[in-house]
Amino acid sequence: MDRLTQYQKILAGNPTMAAVVRRVCFPPDDPVAVASACVLGPALGSFTQWLLANAMARGVRRLYFLARDGYLMRQAGEILCQTLGLPVDCRYLYCSRYALRLPNFHRDQNQALDFLCHDATGITSDRILRRAGLTPQERGEILPLLDLPPHAAITRSRLPEIRRALAGCPAFLDKMDRHSREAMPGLAGYLAQAGLLEEIPYALVDSGWIGTVQNTLGNTLAAMGSRRRLEGYYFGLYALPAEAQRTDYHCYYFAPEDGLTKKVHFSNCLFEAVFTAPHGMTLGYRHQNGRYVPRLGPDPDSGVFRKSQGYLCQYIQALAAQTQRLDTSALDRQTVAKLLTAFMTRPTRAEAEAFGSLPFSDDVLAGDEGQLAPSLTPARHPLQGWKSPWYAGSLARSGGHIRYHQFQYALLQYLRYSRKIYQARRERRGKR
Repeated sequence: MDRLTQYQKILAGNPTMAAVVRRVCFPPDDPVAVASACVLGPALGSFTQWLLANAMARGVRRLYFLARDGYLMRQAGEILCQTLGLPVDCRYLYCSRYALRLPNFHRDQNQALDFLCHDATGITSDRILRRAGLTPQERGEILPLLDLPPHAAITRSRLPEIRRALAGCPAFLDKMDRHSREAMPGLAGYLAQAGLLEEIPYALVDSGWIGTVQNTLGNTLAAMGSRRRLEGYYFGLYALPAEAQRTDYHCYYFAPEDGLTKKVHFSNCLFEAVFTAPHGMTLGYRHQNGRYVPRLGPDPDSGVFRKSQGYLCQYIQALAAQTQRLDTSALDRQTVAKLLTAFMTRPTRAEAEAFGSLPFSDDVLAGDEGQLAPSLTPARHPLQGWKSPWYAGSLARSGGHIRYHQFQYALLQYLRYSRKIYQARRERRGKR
């Protein structure tokens, strides 16, 4: 059975969604087109309908879609709101973990050091200092004081040692503090200009995973004088910041305390690589011609993204043309779960080659991206000691005993998320 037939078989259980897919014109032998029209489009459409319905039910009049994961979500929201005449203002907010955190480093040094020493693939001492906003010249001055080579890889076990070294280096702390204070006026000006200090009921929209951006943004606005408790809508959340109020975080696909099977068969890295934006990462903000504008990193060069975006927009336009009202039925989410499970955990070789070549980095700063699903050599098949942002994609690209390794990986994920869900439920009961 070819891939398109497999997706059509799943869609047959949801006639409304299947009818929308039939309105999209795509070549049946193109893996990017097929997956975009039959899997990613339905996921985006279902999430956006759920988002708008829930936001309006809570009286939300404005939605801020956070860069870069919210780029396509915002497009979908605007199309549905305009077609259905919904009273929701969909706005795009240029931001990133880095652009929000750096201006706040001077307010909490311990949190700043935690952020700087967060583990990521291919982390080096130079990259840690870049996270603090230090210039190349400043990094050259600080690295000898820390007795660290600039480009040697740092293992997770060494990060506490690096953190202690940074905490005990006055020259580094002074430079970090200065860069932080210099960055705060630009961030504050941009947020005020975007309307986040206005009294209108609004909420944030993002892909999710941990919810730290909402927490950081809320603390920043509080320091600017806002008394608002921020709310956010997310595709899914694995966990929340320790001080977060669970009722302020709304989840579509899975939440910290539930959704075990969905989490096991979901790849957040693949989701981020596809649902992104054609512009670079937000690095900060500057005042230009009387307005605050974002400073962006280099634009990504991805033909896969551009092709996928075209079919996703086709799907949303077809959905808007067909629907008379927002559909938030459980059937839609069940269908989306089946489609995402097939695509994310059992990709074909063609899908893995196309989407696995997308650039991806789990670091808070753009640059030095690798492939989303690099090929595995036979010696690297075992799970121990090797990571792939999209492991199922790497297996499909490499061949070999794919089903055996898929089973191993799924079992590992079940154990991992079972423990996290148990902890999240205990924490939620403890806060009642």
